[in-house]
Amino acid sequence: MRRGGVSDLNDLALVAAGLGEWSRLDTHLSETLTAPTAWDDLADLALYLRSIAAAPGADRTRLAPRIACVEQARDELQARFAAAYPMK
Repeated sequence: MRRGGVSDLNDLALVAAGLGEWSRLDTHLSETLTAPTAWDDLADLALYLRSIAAAPGADRTRLAPRIACVEQARDELQARFAAAYPMK
């Protein structure tokens, strides 16, 4: 991941998710999802959040809607680019 900007927010979000600090996680996700974000940053964040959710003792119930938000943003970004650059 690139350093600075959204990548740092992703790192902070992942730490908050791992620690179960839900309000901090929500703050970092909100900042990430409202900032100009590259598709790969969103894809990485979704992947790593899923990894945290799969860990023993993870609160999957609290992580699931947050993961869904990140995946939705990732998929919407992908759809925008697909519409703008259709394959020929």
